[in-house]
Amino acid sequence: MACAEAEVLNRIEKQVAQNHIAGKDIFLDGFNIIIVLESFFSGAYIFKGQDGCYRDISSVHGTYKRVLQTEQVLTTVGKLFLEAGAGKITWVFDKPVSNSGKMKTMCYEVAAAHNFNWDAILENSPDKYLAECNGIVCSSDAWILNGCKQWFDLTATIIENYTNQQVNGNIILP
Repeated sequence: MACAEAEVLNRIEKQVAQNHIAGKDIFLDGFNIIIVLESFFSGAYIFKGQDGCYRDISSVHGTYKRVLQTEQVLTTVGKLFLEAGAGKITWVFDKPVSNSGKMKTMCYEVAAAHNFNWDAILENSPDKYLAECNGIVCSSDAWILNGCKQWFDLTATIIENYTNQQVNGNIILP
C-alpha cells in the first residue's frame, strides 16, 4: 500500500492510458487481477495504494478457489479490452497454485463464449515473466510494476468506471 516516492514516480512514467492500448499485446497477472476484482464485485474490502493501484486483503497463498464473481470478472475484463481494441490478451497464472489449470480452462471457455482474443498460460515464475515481457502488463503487484516496461491499471479502470455509475447513491455492478 505504501511505497517510496521514487517508486510512485517510476510507475507513473511507465503507466499507459486506456486509449493507448489499442492494437497492443496485454499480459495480465492472472490471480492478482481476478482476486482484486472478485473482492470488489463481492463487496469485500479493497484499498487504493499511494501509487493509485487497488489491492485486496484476501489471504490466498498457494491455493485458489473460484467464487461466484469469477466469470463476471473475466467477462468484464474481456469486454473492456474488446471495446478498447486491444491486441492479444494473455492471462498469466502461477503454475504452482492449485486450480491454476482449471482457471486456464475457464479463461478459454469464457473467451469462446464471448469471442475474446486471449490466451492463458501457466508460469512457474509469473512475476519474473511479467516484469520482463515486452507487452503492456496489468497488475497491482509492486515488484512487477517496478520491473515492467509499461503497464495499464486495469483494476482501477474497472473499479472507478463502475463506482462512477451510481443510481440513487447505489453502485451499479455489471
